Amino acid sequence: MKYPGSRKRRSDSSKLFVASLEQAVLAFLCDKPERSFYSVELSDDAGLSRGGVNQALHTLAEAGLVEAEDRGLKRFYRANLADARLRAFKALLDTTAAGSKRS
Repeated sequence: MKYPGSRKRRSDSSKLFVASLEQAVLAFLCDKPERSFYSVELSDDAGLSRGGVNQALHTLAEAGLVEAEDRGLKRFYRANLADARLRAFKALLDTTAAGSKRS
């Protein structure tokens, strides 16, 4: 899955629901909920700017939508699927992606 703001365009209709950088970061994390990512790894994998990803992660962590874990000198982030708002967002993305596959 490619994310808006990334260097590569997405052809599916789920981009209609992912407009901000924060939403793009959430979409990336929701696509891989079992993993934690270092901010540089996340920005490289998602094709998003490093500075923008850092700011988005900070904002999302403050809102409780992502969990942050310090490992040595690095901070890793993962989707907080215990949050009902994020589960609803993930369900919307999953439904949209499934609809794009049928088209």
